Amino acid sequence: MTTPKRVKITYSVDFNEVLEEVARLIGAKSRPDLSQANELLNQAASSLTKGAALSSIEYMREARDILAGVDYLLEDGMGILLGYVSTKSNETAQEFGAVDPYDMPEETIDEEG
Repeated sequence: MTTPKRVKITYSVDFNEVLEEVARLIGAKSRPDLSQANELLNQAASSLTKGAALSSIEYMREARDILAGVDYLLEDGMGILLGYVSTKSNETAQEFGAVDPYDMPEETIDEEG
């Protein structure tokens, strides 16, 4: 079996829609895949109880391929969310007037410090 090639696609959404979009992406794709992987694992277990090791191996291989796809999806979702959190925390710091002491005018710095 050959490993399918993966390509990165990009598109944009409004910043306020990021969480909803990631939820849509992981929910729409992962739930059916996880159900299918679970069914394959049940078939593998059933085959094992009947002494059919080879068919069980094939069921497990198919389940692993599906789970690898889910893992890619989760990796993409996490990457998006890490960028979101980073941007959000930068915005919060700016809103609360986080000041870099090196950027402060000299007259506000204590002469002893």
